[in-house]
Amino acid sequence: MPSLHRTFPLSCALLLAAGTLQGCKEEGPGKLFEEEGVWSLQRYDTGDGVQTLNPSTQKDAFLLKFEPGPKVVTAAACGMALGVDDVPGESICRQNPSSTGWFCRCFAYAYEEDQMQWREFTAGDPPPTVDFEPPTAAEGGGGDSTGGGGGDSYVTLSPIDSTPSEDYAFVPLPMGVFGSDGATSRYEFVQRAGSIFEGTPDDDNAPATDPQAMCTPCVN
Repeated sequence: MPSLHRTFPLSCALLLAAGTLQGCKEEGPGKLFEEEGVWSLQRYDTGDGVQTLNPSTQKDAFLLKFEPGPKVVTAAACGMALGVDDVPGESICRQNPSSTGWFCRCFAYAYEEDQMQWREFTAGDPPPTVDFEPPTAAEGGGGDSTGGGGGDSYVTLSPIDSTPSEDYAFVPLPMGVFGSDGATSRYEFVQRAGSIFEGTPDDDNAPATDPQAMCTPCVN
């Protein structure tokens, strides 16, 4: 796992031991994990304890797609109507695919170590540039903040050691994303194949169409 601290190269460490750091520069912040690709929600806690998505009706119904090039993340929820059953545990995505669809929100982001800073924008508009600024001390690293990014949402990341795959927790997601309260809601994701976002799976119980076809792309 990548270090969560800024480090000096070994050569600089040797020079430091010799009493000089001439010509050495501190490395920039790293990342807890490489975010590129599609992530599928597995478990969540919106205030009633950790719940697991029903694999028969809600598998791959809540997705995040990260594009590190433009630094954009798409949050896609499958349900009947945005704000009605786009909350984990309430979606009937696979139970009734003929009457459900995808609802997406777009965010530009910055990412350093175990912190993400998200800023919402309208799909199709040029994504804003987000220069990472730490959240205010009062925010404690999570939730919507009026400090740092001036109303941006901050997400704290952590690995989940109890799972066999490389799952990561996001605490919280921005207000309203997958039912998040924007403060303490917890979401556990696992990386999945990009095809679940880009095309309809060969499965009669799958959603009628894929997020990429149903939603206006966040970036063209």
